[in-house]
Amino acid sequence: MLTALRSKSGGIIAKVFIALLAGSFAVWGIEDMLRGGSSETLAKVGDREIGSYEFSEAFNRQLSVYSRRLGETVTPDRARQLGIDRQILGDLMRDAALDSQAAALGITMPERAVAQRVADSPQFQGADGTFNADSFRNLLRQNGFSEEQFFSIERNSMTRQVISQPLTTQAVVPDTLVELIWKHRTEQRDATYFEFTLPDAVKQPTDADLKSLYDDNKDTFREPERRSMAIVALTPEAIMAGIEVSEDDLKRQYEATKKRLAAAETRTVLQITFDNEADAIVAAQKIKDGTSFEDIAKEQGKTEADISLGTVTKTAIPDPAVAEAAFALADGAVSDPVKGRFSTVLLKATIVGASGERPLDEMREELATEVRKSKARDQLLDLHDKFEDARASGATLEEAAAEIGIKVANVGPVALDGTDKDGKTITVPGHTASLTTAFETEIGLEISPLTDGDDGFTWLETRDIIASAVPAFNDIKDKVAETWKTREAAGATRKKAEELVAKLRAGTTIADLATAENAEIKTVSGVRRNENNAQFTAADVGALFSVAEDGKAFSIANDGKSAKLIASTPVLGTGFNPTSEEARAIRQVLETNLSNDLYAEYVNALQEQIGVTINDAVWARIASGAPEPVQHSNY
Repeated sequence: MLTALRSKSGGIIAKVFIALLAGSFAVWGIEDMLRGGSSETLAKVGDREIGSYEFSEAFNRQLSVYSRRLGETVTPDRARQLGIDRQILGDLMRDAALDSQAAALGITMPERAVAQRVADSPQFQGADGTFNADSFRNLLRQNGFSEEQFFSIERNSMTRQVISQPLTTQAVVPDTLVELIWKHRTEQRDATYFEFTLPDAVKQPTDADLKSLYDDNKDTFREPERRSMAIVALTPEAIMAGIEVSEDDLKRQYEATKKRLAAAETRTVLQITFDNEADAIVAAQKIKDGTSFEDIAKEQGKTEADISLGTVTKTAIPDPAVAEAAFALADGAVSDPVKGRFSTVLLKATIVGASGERPLDEMREELATEVRKSKARDQLLDLHDKFEDARASGATLEEAAAEIGIKVANVGPVALDGTDKDGKTITVPGHTASLTTAFETEIGLEISPLTDGDDGFTWLETRDIIASAVPAFNDIKDKVAETWKTREAAGATRKKAEELVAKLRAGTTIADLATAENAEIKTVSGVRRNENNAQFTAADVGALFSVAEDGKAFSIANDGKSAKLIASTPVLGTGFNPTSEEARAIRQVLETNLSNDLYAEYVNALQEQIGVTINDAVWARIASGAPEPVQHSNY
């Protein structure tokens, strides 16, 4: 590895930078000498102590990283809820164990190698491909590192890699395991099924029934915590209405976007589905012999409305195979049988609108909207600064919003799932994290704005909190009654479904059972474990794959009043190809997981060998969010 690094140091400019970077170690040393000298010992790994101040620095840096990635402020309390504090402590103890092992083995990383790695890093290079000092300093500043801290961390990281790489690069996963997972993921089944609905014969519950259900299942009826909040959403849409657009603006925008906004081809598509490919082939031959497409549909008892997908663009057809075939047809032509995601189909397409560039007059409204949005985005930072200045001078949220001409949206009471007390969804304006952030802040607390980059900024304040509680029985008696009826219906439906499945397994055909239930037999083809649609839901797919390849199952609908009786049929799939894209992806995931497991086991063994202790009192204080003791400078 070091040979490869050294081989890249040929350029005179790179050599100069490497010399400067390497020389800096002599001045700075490995540790950051500007840090405070007082820190409680949080953990000890061998002879290496991890101080509470070291943990706090790592914790705060990680908060900044997550906040930038998510475009929102990640509070310390939220980070602790997510376990980020425990993760950081684990990382520090892991690194300490590897550092101890490196010292025991006498492994050190030459300063020149560290400087070379920095010089070669693309993130620190300018447009000419050479090290750029400004890029280097800016990235360090964004991540909260001093130069001396960065070089120390980089040097230690490279040393640890020397120890860990032999473990993580030698993980080999056998083809047999890859094939087993591949078969599980790609397995397909056909299903024959019918749906039955029980008569609405659930008895009326007594008050005693309802009170018993309420008393035994109070958490089922618990109302979640709800919060009210005030939100200022500074978005392009909020300010673009008052922006004027000139004719020159429109012309410039037209030239820049006319290809992107070109009209997509539209077609009216008719589709006839078939239970199997053989029936589709027979129907296709009839059409070639003179039977019309529409007459084939009539033979199935379907009208043109039943088989029409409407006038659509290619991207509007959800099944890729069907979309590709429909838009490859000549105007008015009929396709050969097409193997879709769930069934085999015949298609007929009529071209309605051709693709191509549209004239400016036709695009005026679209262009004007894009111009206004672009100009609005140019104003966002200035308005952001104006709002922040107003807040800094003591203005309320409402007063600062008035300064930039934005109305405050008062939202709530709303639960974390976005619903009000009646279960209706409430629209929360601004950033997608507005609602979750409101549930992480105290009433009246001023926090940093959530940012969507070019899409604006969101300021919010939590104004009121309604605690979670179980309503009194008499207040929700109707809701309890509905729950009781749903449970009773589901129980009766399950009992009937189990009886029908038992008959299927005993030899009665599904066709005979469907006839007895006055139900229509339906089929789906080529179903995979992770696929579902309106016809065959995720619960139906789960039931289909919960039994053997030729098994019998049932799936109960959400309302408990109906169920599907399902007979599974295996599909002959393609043979396993270890070089296929899907097989390679599975292998990569397995090898990565195996490498991580080996690495974790090695670190655990090291820690057991050299000894690890944690100061429970210090950790308890840190985990509770108590303040860090005052640091005393050495200077």
